[in-house]
Amino acid sequence: MTRARLKAVGFSAWMNETGDWAFRFALDLARRHHAQFDIFIFPCFPCLSHPPRGRRGELFTISDAEAVEAEKEVRFYYDDMFGDYLDAGYRMCLGDEAPELRRCLFDRQYDVLVLPYEEKEGLFGERTIEEFAQRMQCPVVLVGPGDESEIHINQPARLWLTELGLEDREWSGIPTDSLTPASRNS
Repeated sequence: MTRARLKAVGFSAWMNETGDWAFRFALDLARRHHAQFDIFIFPCFPCLSHPPRGRRGELFTISDAEAVEAEKEVRFYYDDMFGDYLDAGYRMCLGDEAPELRRCLFDRQYDVLVLPYEEKEGLFGERTIEEFAQRMQCPVVLVGPGDESEIHINQPARLWLTELGLEDREWSGIPTDSLTPASRNS
C-alpha cells in the first residue's frame, strides 16, 4: 500500500499539562517530517461541556475582538514552545469540533491529528474523545492521560506506525469500553 508522506500535523489547542504533552509529541512529529504544524483553536476547550455551535458556527456568536483575543492568547502560550520551528499556523474554528476538524482534514490542513487525552471517556465536543478518535478517517494520536509516554491510536494510525515514530515505542489502541456499538464497527 502506498501512502503520501506526512505533510501536516494537526493539534487542538489545550493549554494545560496534558495539552503540553500532546503538543510536544505533535511538534516532534512535525520536525521529523519537516511538516506544517497547525493548531486549531475553538471558542472553548473541546473537553468542556458547551452548547452546540453548529457545523460552521452558525449557532454561536463571537465578536471579532473576542476572536482576536482568543487567538492571541493561544499564540502567546505556544509561540515560545515552538522555539525555532517556523512552519506553524493557527486557525480559529467556530463550529462544533467534529465537523470543523473533518473540514480541515478534507481541506488537507493536516494528515495526522494529535490530541490530549485528559481522561478516559472525557468529552471531545459532543462525544467521548475515544468515540471522536475512532470515527475520524485519518490517523489520530491521543497522548495521556497518566503521562506523556501513554500513547493511544485509532485504527488508521496503525498503518502509520513508522511515520508516527511508534514502531519501537509502546502504544495501545483507543479504549473501546465507552464506544457505542455503531462506532466500534466504524
